[in-house]
Amino acid sequence: MKKAMVLLLILGLSAVFIACSRADDTDVLKEYGLPVTVTGSQQRSITDTFRSPGVVEPVASYDVFPISSGVIKELLVKPGDRVVKGEILYMLDSATAENNLKLKESSLRTVKNSLTNQLSDTKEQREKVKLLYDQGAASKSELDALDSQIRDIGVQLDDAVTAYLNQVDTLKETLDERIVISPSGGVISEITFNAGESINLQDRINVVDDSQYIVASYLTADQLRMLDGIEAIAVWLDGKKEHAVDAQVKTTDRVKDPQTNMYRIELSIVGAAYEIYDGEYAEVVFDTSTRIADVLPLKSVKRVGEDTYIYYIENKVANRVDITLGKVVDEFVEVIGLPTGRMWVVKGSDRVQDGSSVEVVE
Repeated sequence: MKKAMVLLLILGLSAVFIACSRADDTDVLKEYGLPVTVTGSQQRSITDTFRSPGVVEPVASYDVFPISSGVIKELLVKPGDRVVKGEILYMLDSATAENNLKLKESSLRTVKNSLTNQLSDTKEQREKVKLLYDQGAASKSELDALDSQIRDIGVQLDDAVTAYLNQVDTLKETLDERIVISPSGGVISEITFNAGESINLQDRINVVDDSQYIVASYLTADQLRMLDGIEAIAVWLDGKKEHAVDAQVKTTDRVKDPQTNMYRIELSIVGAAYEIYDGEYAEVVFDTSTRIADVLPLKSVKRVGEDTYIYYIENKVANRVDITLGKVVDEFVEVIGLPTGRMWVVKGSDRVQDGSSVEVVE
């Protein structure tokens, strides 16, 4: 029982002590005010910008088609592989090309033989008609008609022989072209067939020349008009400011894109120090103008609901001023229409209220 009474007595004395301490603190604050730090307004260079999303695209890419249809004997690359100009991409089975050559040779030989026989028969008939003509049993017009036929068949035969030789040469070249090479250095982005498959003339391998990229973006008409006054353009690769690279306008379309209802613009990337990837997202930042603005530390600004305000000190009293903010620069923020010649609360702004007594400390 005695222990309980002692414990209650101790708790009671503690409560009295705490209450007295708080009262003393309140009295001190009333006498000296809330401690705050202050600053005057500063001026910083502000760059006005507008942004648009973009995507990285290669300046050039190549679709490599086969010279002739056939079966893929060996496919030497896959998507993502890097190749150099002249590197072998795949080889066609030569048996198919050789069979095509034999079929074409046979077909052309048949045509040539047919015309040769026809020419021989016509010449033989002409000799017979000539004998009859000499005997007065055939007319001159019959003889002339046969001469005309002989000339026509001769022309057809010459053309057939020429076509025969040309097509055979072409087919022989096809045998040599069963090895398909890359027309450019770059990266394999797409292959529409697999090894062992039959391919046609529409099958392809796409080679992206990754030595140079552009960024494609879309602007409104108003933004397009602003390009003449642009001070600088930066591209944030993958949307990250730390991956910013300089850019320049390369081309602009004057006709709206039907899908976006905006105007396509292409920007060349200047001196990128980062790896760039086809199809990568990019944030394009256009610097339109630079100006000098009044700024305050971000710590001085209070936001409660839709209200944004700061405090200035006059006669050791905090006075609230509602403000409109502009751009953020590092740890400072632009304050539109900021009055000059006043000292603004920085540290302690979260504790003071309009009319609070304050004590400025270093």
